[in-house]
Amino acid sequence: MLLLAIMATGVLMTDNLYAFTPPAKSIREILMQNVPYPGYQAKNPANGEVEVVFTLSDEGKVQVKSIKGSSPYLENYVKEALSGICCTGVVSPYNQHYRVTFTFRMT
Repeated sequence: MLLLAIMATGVLMTDNLYAFTPPAKSIREILMQNVPYPGYQAKNPANGEVEVVFTLSDEGKVQVKSIKGSSPYLENYVKEALSGICCTGVVSPYNQHYRVTFTFRMT
């Protein structure tokens, strides 16, 4: 009986491993470094939001599933920036979907 309880506890602990080690912080840092404000590249000051849903491939590439934003320019900018990102050091559950909102404001 004791052995069964120990085994059940071990299974529950490994089953919830991702809950205790979320990769979101690493992904957040990578996104912040690689998707900055468009700055002077924009013809007009870029203000708005872009919401992206993506997954990570086995190689760490960002695969955009959906994108919607307040301007087509910002949507294209974010999509292009994400296409060049590689998250090889991030441990992510298989087929995990991430939803991120980028907010761009000219100050």
